[in-house]
Amino acid sequence: MRFNSKGQAFDVFKLLIAAVIALAMLAILIPILKINITANDPGKAASDLVKSNYDKYSEYSTSQEVLFNSSASSLNLKSIATQSKNISATQLCIGMGDFEGSEEFSLDGTSGNVVLKYTGTSQKRATIGIICDDAKSLEGDLTNQSITPGTMKCGNGDSEPPSESSETYCILIMKAA
Repeated sequence: MRFNSKGQAFDVFKLLIAAVIALAMLAILIPILKINITANDPGKAASDLVKSNYDKYSEYSTSQEVLFNSSASSLNLKSIATQSKNISATQLCIGMGDFEGSEEFSLDGTSGNVVLKYTGTSQKRATIGIICDDAKSLEGDLTNQSITPGTMKCGNGDSEPPSESSETYCILIMKAA
């Protein structure tokens, strides 16, 4: 270790300066490269939304940004219901929302097992919206809050919740991030 005329070590300061410069470069490069180090798994985000919003009637909420890619490429209503533990898959619906007409997303499945699939080749950022209420009130909730779910498929096999049911239903709606 070298010392200057005042007895201070330069090597330590050089290392400290190099670390500060490296962090500054990272702070500049991450937004440029659009690296998202906080994106959530879509399935976990959806089940967390159902858990937290199941009993908040007429309240619309959205998830943090989620990332669809080759390893996180679907939302399965049966899996979401199982993980949330407070609703059955037949009481969940999913709407294409902002991805209506997109060839990268599709709704498949039958009664009890509806799946939203992502087939794109690059990563797709999105958020997931949710609104829960008794089935009779959901259409009015969507209209009052200007929410457009787009093409919808429900776990009960229908394209929308039954209009005369007093059971609680939740609609998950895909939104562009």
